Amino acid sequence: MNDDPVFIDTGAPIALCHRRNQLHDRAREVLRQLAAARTSFVTSQWVLTEFLGSAATGELRRAAIADTRRLLVSDRTEIVGASETGWRAAFELYESRLDKDWSLVDCSSILICQAREIRRVFTHDHHFEQAGFQRLL
Repeated sequence: MNDDPVFIDTGAPIALCHRRNQLHDRAREVLRQLAAARTSFVTSQWVLTEFLGSAATGELRRAAIADTRRLLVSDRTEIVGASETGWRAAFELYESRLDKDWSLVDCSSILICQAREIRRVFTHDHHFEQAGFQRLL
């Protein structure tokens, strides 16, 4: 397994789940490349909550549930649990960066990436580039 993990941000599962999403084909190709390299992944309950919330209606709900179940049982994916300490740290970053449009989930993800020295993020969100990470979409 590749020991340089990739953080999965909300944008990636949304693009993969939404066949009509403009990034769907690109996200599938990035995922194929990462799988071929046997890349390990990290994501969080925060990200999964945001993803499931964005896909709560119609057929997307079923697809999002199936995708989340796959992540939950994947031996290549670590899912960081939500915690009071993590929430407070994310809120402190959120509060300290009034110059950015980072969401609280972005702040939590940025802190997880920093703590685990993750450099690449499977997302289209430019906020991760602002924080010094390489985005893969």
